[in-house]
Amino acid sequence: MKEWFSAQELADLKLPALPTTKMGLLKKSAKENWKNRPRVGFGGGKEYHISSLPEIARIQLAVMTATPAIKK
Repeated sequence: MKEWFSAQELADLKLPALPTTKMGLLKKSAKENWKNRPRVGFGGGKEYHISSLPEIARIQLAVMTATPAIKK
């Protein structure tokens, strides 16, 4: 599972307990001092670690990215 996300990626996912705009996420991440790193590649900026997200957002993200079980 992916561990680092840009503010825009998180906004686009519309996770519970998170703002749905890039600006809102940037403000929340700064206020709460989220773990971050410089974003490599196009656009620059920062990426935020999944461990900084509220628990409900992490759970929803895990559900959204889980591979469905194959029925036999």
